[in-house]
Amino acid sequence: MIDISYTSKVKPAKTLLYLVLGIIFGLALLTYKSTFTSRYERPDFQYKLVGAAIENKPLMNQIGGYNAHKFSYSPSGPDRDSVRFELLIYGGSSLLTYSGWAYQTTSREWQIKRIDSKVSAY
Repeated sequence: MIDISYTSKVKPAKTLLYLVLGIIFGLALLTYKSTFTSRYERPDFQYKLVGAAIENKPLMNQIGGYNAHKFSYSPSGPDRDSVRFELLIYGGSSLLTYSGWAYQTTSREWQIKRIDSKVSAY
């Protein structure tokens, strides 16, 4: 006779093993993900740049006043602690473009390292 009870014990043991390995893998992935994202914060300097541009009356006269803006960036660096950015400020007659790169300090504040500006007509 074949002992069927032995094979029935193997299946629950494998299932339990896979469940434990899945939980361990899930916890490791969650820990890695939370560590990875906690170092990176979305850049917030766009509002300072827009505010400074709006307060600059000669610049606003040159582009025809403020209508809207668009901000885009792409993180880089091993800890995603630096970004290349582009800020477009749409005026009534011209477009103001700020482009450059910034980095995040250890205190999680963004510092603009380089910035270029250009005004172009529509």
